[in-house]
Amino acid sequence: MPGIIVFQRRWGVGSDDLVVPGISLTLIHAICLVLRSRKTNGLDKPINLPVLCGKKGGA
Repeated sequence: MPGIIVFQRRWGVGSDDLVVPGISLTLIHAICLVLRSRKTNGLDKPINLPVLCGKKGGA
């Protein structure tokens, strides 16, 4: 793979070397964004499924 040319210099890193780190960092940032937004909006409490489904609690 040819090197990347940036600022009129050839770097010994191919463009395909950046794909896996880019994907992994994107996933990590997306997970952090979801967790942080849930905590910020007060959604970090456990979800009560019977209430959401319209069913009465009990046995």
